Amino acid sequence: MNPNQNTSYTPEQLQQLIIAPHSDNKMEQFAKISKIPYEKDGPRSQLLALFWKTLYEPFISRTDNKPSYLEINFKQMNGKFRTQYYELNDKNLLRAANVSLAKNEGDCVYYGVNPRIEVRKHDEDKYEMKATNSGIDLSSVLWLDVDIKSVEATTPKEAKEFILQLLDEKMPFSPSIIVDSGNGFHVYFLLDQPYDSKQVSTICARMEKHIGIADHCHDASRIMRMPGSVNRKDPNKLKRTRFVRWENVRYSLDQFEDLPAIETIHSSLHMQKIELPTLYNLEPFPESELRERIKKDKRLLHKLNTKSIEEYLDTFASSSMRDKTRSGRDFHITCQLLKEGFTPEEITRTFISTPVGDKVRENWEDRGESAALSYMTKTIENALRTMAEEERHSKISVKIIDRPRY
Repeated sequence: MNPNQNTSYTPEQLQQLIIAPHSDNKMEQFAKISKIPYEKDGPRSQLLALFWKTLYEPFISRTDNKPSYLEINFKQMNGKFRTQYYELNDKNLLRAANVSLAKNEGDCVYYGVNPRIEVRKHDEDKYEMKATNSGIDLSSVLWLDVDIKSVEATTPKEAKEFILQLLDEKMPFSPSIIVDSGNGFHVYFLLDQPYDSKQVSTICARMEKHIGIADHCHDASRIMRMPGSVNRKDPNKLKRTRFVRWENVRYSLDQFEDLPAIETIHSSLHMQKIELPTLYNLEPFPESELRERIKKDKRLLHKLNTKSIEEYLDTFASSSMRDKTRSGRDFHITCQLLKEGFTPEEITRTFISTPVGDKVRENWEDRGESAALSYMTKTIENALRTMAEEERHSKISVKIIDRPRY
């Protein structure tokens, strides 16, 4: 990092920067600011506070005096998460930006995309905790999370270029804000007013389905990596997050109603819900026991021991496998484990104890146990619904209704 970099961005200059038309120079300025060392009330803090002010403007300008809260999450060096809340106002947003970026000198930092209606605290110890979906009632933004691992490309740069091109082709409107998260893009469409969070989440899910390579992250309580922070997921490969697009255009929710609807599966298992035990109470699955249990697919044990998505695709992906992501791989393997007679709990044990479960373990490490459990629950429930549809149609091959995966 060059200590002689110009850090003399005034608040007025930053305000002019974010309202300026999109241009190469604007992107260069964002990249430059992302490399400035952290200082209290410095350009990185000011820009982050302006981002939150833009994101939450429909809440800040409300006249009903109902408080809303920004949720910040720190993933500490010991792997544990710590949560803090800040009531939405200009002073608190800058304060939250300063605290977050200072903590980012050692911790990974995340924020809640949607404002929280209250501060969630532990019943007994009273420490602040992550919000759940029930703690969010309104939303003023649509969001997508697209990982470069979802794209077949020779370099990260090529993958990012493909994603941006796909957004232009697939999305009905240009995103308001795009953040390079280090491993992909966080995409935001600002809304003109707060809307029911369930309606917004549904539109986000439809956008995910439409673009085809986005992560499943449309839950209202979603946390995202903080813009302007350093991505410390891999301590040996630190990556700076930065804005690559910022246009203050806002949309109404009904402008997105033409997105393809998510087809509903009607089957005996469609409404089946599963409940997994806490991950800490699950014992790893011994390989010897896996070997004994697997009877139908002799290659399944090899699939479970495949260490990367690239190796998996090279070795096992058929020409009809359309979802060439880790989520698609996990869905495929879950279907096969169900056919082998594994229970949902046994499937979860298998994923947390074999190389193929890298995405589950990353969710657990980066976002906590609840995120990992949510991912496994959705994967298994989707597999159960798909297998029920397979049975209903009396077909040998699995038929995907919600989204083709393989």
